[in-house]
Amino acid sequence: PLYFAESFRGVMMALQKQEGEKRRKAELEKMEALFENPLKPNLKKEAFMGPKDAPITLVEYSDFECPYCSRSAETVKVLLKKYPGKIKFIYKHLPLKFHKSAMIAAQYFEAALLQDEKKAFDYHFKIFESQKTLAKGGEKLLKKLAKELGLDTERLKRDANSGEVLLKIKSHVDEANKFDISGTPGFLVNGVPIKGAYPIEYFDHVIKRIRENNPSLFK
Repeated sequence: PLYFAESFRGVMMALQKQEGEKRRKAELEKMEALFENPLKPNLKKEAFMGPKDAPITLVEYSDFECPYCSRSAETVKVLLKKYPGKIKFIYKHLPLKFHKSAMIAAQYFEAALLQDEKKAFDYHFKIFESQKTLAKGGEKLLKKLAKELGLDTERLKRDANSGEVLLKIKSHVDEANKFDISGTPGFLVNGVPIKGAYPIEYFDHVIKRIRENNPSLFK
């Protein structure tokens, strides 16, 4: 019976692998169709990291308390290093209701952008690095991290609750919903969606295809 249990497990694992590959293949085929007809996010008034006219625009819809998003923050760092000067990165918000500190973290990031864009993106990575204490630490932790970066915490608290910041976050959530991005993280690479914390190879595949379709972009 042990032998049968072992071989059954082997068959099940092989089937799961097949299923996973089938699903990946289906995802890639769906992705292929979107190269012809990419999604068009609103990028007006959005802060970004990287060169203004970079050939690749990477938009992320994310939640500061989502563990998959902290993994994807590392992926973003790797991509920015791997394609130096070729990526413009925009961070948008999709705070999920069941993450109690996700919304306040989104508000604080937007408030930081109103003070200093470079520091704000450093702040965004710092929040992800401190994610394990975010749920419990909430606003107190956000203020502490901001202070370490030399941001004005009084102004930050004020701006975080302003109508401007709240409307901007709402517009990000509405856009994610419109694009059928309901979980986090969700990415658009020049309008081609990657839904989930996919490995770097997925992004490489999309960037390679964009490069093949528009070689002049990468001159």
